[in-house]
Amino acid sequence: MDSQTFQSVLVYKPAQSGGKYWCGGERPLQMQVNEKTKTIELWLTRAEKNDPTFRASLKPLYQQYTAQKYLVAVFLSGDGDLYQQTRDLLIYNRKRLAEQEVQKQRQSAIFM
Repeated sequence: MDSQTFQSVLVYKPAQSGGKYWCGGERPLQMQVNEKTKTIELWLTRAEKNDPTFRASLKPLYQQYTAQKYLVAVFLSGDGDLYQQTRDLLIYNRKRLAEQEVQKQRQSAIFM
């Protein structure tokens, strides 16, 4: 992706005292706005994902961008092993691709 296409934006969670504070541990909620495709990507940490108050505080953001005809995508941090999950997905995709190739070869042999 073109790094100039995305514009980084920081979102703060309102504090009960009326101020603002960073949410998500060491870094704030990460949000990327793509003006070309009219998409918003929100990347939530495990802490943010599991905090119902924080999740509810995002509703006005969803409404604001939805009203502007943006697609809001929320990516949640998972609990699985990233290496293992990625490995399994790559193995599955390679196997599926090989199966599709065999089917194409069989179909082309039938029509010859």
